[in-house]
Amino acid sequence: MSKSIRDLRPKALRNAAALIKCIGHPLRLRILEALEDGEQTVSAVQERTGAEQPAVSRHLSLLRAHGVVDFRRDGANVYYWISEPRARMILETVRQEAEELEA
Repeated sequence: MSKSIRDLRPKALRNAAALIKCIGHPLRLRILEALEDGEQTVSAVQERTGAEQPAVSRHLSLLRAHGVVDFRRDGANVYYWISEPRARMILETVRQEAEELEA
């Protein structure tokens, strides 16, 4: 049985809230969805989200700072992937909620 939110320790609650806040932006959600298929270059993420490169880079940087994504360099390319497994669960929850709202 899972714990109630009121039963969480303050640090755990702050960490959960920080993760939700970090992910909780429409473009960051689209970026994470683009990364669900595996590592992608910034330009591939840009193409898949339809967002401008500076915005994609800024949001990827924020996601990286919070440990949600990680990256590697290969020459001129930078590849990103989801490193926080709970991010995938949050994406699935967002999709389910969106489906219910649209029904």
